Amino acid sequence: VQKPQQSTCSICELVVTFVENYISSNGTISELENSLESLCAIVPAPFNAECDALVEAELPTIIQWVLTNENPQTVCTQISSCTSAKKVEVQKPQQSSCSICELVVNFAENYLQNNGTITGLEKAVEGVCKVLPSSYAAECTAFVDSQLPSLIQWIVANENPQQFCTQAGLCTSAKKVQPVRKPQQSS
Repeated sequence: VQKPQQSTCSICELVVTFVENYISSNGTISELENSLESLCAIVPAPFNAECDALVEAELPTIIQWVLTNENPQTVCTQISSCTSAKKVEVQKPQQSSCSICELVVNFAENYLQNNGTITGLEKAVEGVCKVLPSSYAAECTAFVDSQLPSLIQWIVANENPQQFCTQAGLCTSAKKVQPVRKPQQSS
């Protein structure tokens, strides 16, 4: 089960990544606000309210930080949504895949914790992919199609998003990791 600070941090990183994509595709502020509203609407309760509050309170600041090419972790640490205990690194291309993976894993965890069904999870996660900017939507859908069964097993085993995404090869770790495998079932 995720700690509240981790959820806040993940939501912030999702919003910042979303803002980065809109800015890089020359979207307008009005379009960005409408898209963020749609994004927050699909985040499961109680995190959807947290997402809305973050956007309302911090969007101008987030945009300014993104315009200076700061990565999501740095931006979210600066606005106190993430702790600085995590080492901040220069953003690498792999970070977008990592962010998408962590978004999907966090969403799936929250969906299931809020009494969502495993059957409904696939459709719900596909909804998340659809609201992402087009440059990430296909990557998100491919991730869901290939990793959802493993992801469900990891959530049932109470593994954290970073560990799953590192095991899936979408996030980096200082340690060498093995390919994604289903966790051991305890008897």
